Amino acid sequence: MKKKILVLLMLIISLITNVIGQKILTLKECYDMAYAAAPLAGEKDTYKDIWQLRDKNLSRSWLPTLDANGSIIYNS
Repeated sequence: MKKKILVLLMLIISLITNVIGQKILTLKECYDMAYAAAPLAGEKDTYKDIWQLRDKNLSRSWLPTLDANGSIIYNS
């Protein structure tokens, strides 16, 4: 009788620890963790700064210019 109770108690304890120990992981959490672990995740701020500078320059109407000041020499 004691063996049956002991086995039953051990079975119940093992099932409870397995159920409590598991954490449910959603697909969105998986995507977020993968995005954070990506090699380019650290460069995200740099690209954001580049985009802001580019936007600021375009709003100030600063555009690169093309000058065609050249000379042609014809030798016969």
